[in-house]
Amino acid sequence: MKRAIFVVATGPHRYAEMALGLARSLQLVGDETPRIVLTDNSQVDWSRYFAQVVKPFDDGTNSVYYAKLNALEATDADQVLFIDSDALAFKRLDPIFELCQGRHFAAVGRWETSGTWYEKSIEKVCQEQGIEALPRINTGVLYYERSSQAEEIIALARNLKHAYREIGFELLRRKESDEPSIALAMAKTGMGAVLPQGLNLNESGVGLIGKLHLDVLSGQCRYITGNPHVRLVEPYIFHAHYFSKLKVYWNELKKLEKLERYRIQHGPRYMSRGLRLRRSIEKRYLKLTGKL
Repeated sequence: MKRAIFVVATGPHRYAEMALGLARSLQLVGDETPRIVLTDNSQVDWSRYFAQVVKPFDDGTNSVYYAKLNALEATDADQVLFIDSDALAFKRLDPIFELCQGRHFAAVGRWETSGTWYEKSIEKVCQEQGIEALPRINTGVLYYERSSQAEEIIALARNLKHAYREIGFELLRRKESDEPSIALAMAKTGMGAVLPQGLNLNESGVGLIGKLHLDVLSGQCRYITGNPHVRLVEPYIFHAHYFSKLKVYWNELKKLEKLERYRIQHGPRYMSRGLRLRRSIEKRYLKLTGKL
């Protein structure tokens, strides 16, 4: 089965910078899954980091939020892992594909029958929509595959976008968010998988307790959260979410960009002057001591 990582980077240039940061982090950890970007930005040399560039097209929703569902139409991939552009990878993603294969559609979250989500009573949504529970999901990372079940969920989610305001969900930046529509589609079809947060697949720092330890160069993303209970988090993917409004996230993107510039300037087999000198001195020492 053909696998693909699918990223959307449309609109302001900052989203292109984010998508490049994600691609560089995947490259850094050695993930070899082909990457595909859907973008309207022609100012970036995407070919360095992405195997395929897709232009936005009409999917019937006219919404950037729902563009994450467009990979099956835009590519020949059989398994798709959508990742929000404001994310960083800290582990290779093969285990996520293997975990999700055959589940048709999957997102991290939990089933709920009460509480409030997008300023709407979950209990009332369940009553009005004729469902027993609603999956409260995070679609910053979303898995789907080329199957009739996944296509049914996607088609229904797109249709539910048009009923979004009538249902009464909160608008996100004055637009219909994808999360409630996708969640409702999963609940109504009874298909797809809601993956527990304890798997550490996708975390966004919600409920942070203490300090966020974030360093792409050492492969470290580690912190304690209180969501939904106190636990240590070391995720495959860190979805920056509100941290994308803080310097701690942008500093990591700068590190990745600087590392790539260094590689371009010096080539793949570069050895610094200091290391060459040290090597020369230690080589002589090793010869004198009979080690060489």
